[in-house]
Order: sequence, then structure tokens, then C-alpha cells
Amino acid sequence: MSREVEMNKDKKNDSYIEEPKNQSTGTPEKRLSITLTSDNAEYIKVATLISGESIKEYINRLIAADRANASSDTKSAMETLKGLLKRG
Repeated sequence: MSREVEMNKDKKNDSYIEEPKNQSTGTPEKRLSITLTSDNAEYIKVATLISGESIKEYINRLIAADRANASSDTKSAMETLKGLLKRG
């Protein structure tokens, strides 16, 4: 089974971002590979067992809540930075 993947190395935090295509819809998804402390990795495993979520669902929910609670200044800065990244 093959998939299209574009990998970008983030030099600041030594993580990789993959952009596979969702085979059912053809829409791009982002895959992020990060290194966690052992305490944080264990915490996520236990928290997802308790919540019944996958790690993906758990992290996406946390990010969605963070985005919803962001100040208007933060939201404005995020939009500006996204625009700069698309041009660069």
C-alpha cells in the first residue's frame, strides 16, 4: 500500500511533519512526530485510557480547546503567521 508523503524537518525542535493523503477523501492530513518526556508519554497513555479516546483524538481535543480559549490577539497573530508561512 503506497501513500504520498511530504516530510519537512523542523530544525528548531527536531520533529518531523508528514503530510499523507487521506485515502478515503483525498484531503491532506498532518502527521507530527514528537519526543515526549517519559512522564508526559505515560500521562497521555493513562488519560486516553480513562477518556476512551485515541491519542490522536485526545491531542486534537486539547488543541481545539486551546484554540477556542485563545485571546483575540493570539488568534490575529496566528492568522498573520499562517499567511507568512504559506508565502515562504
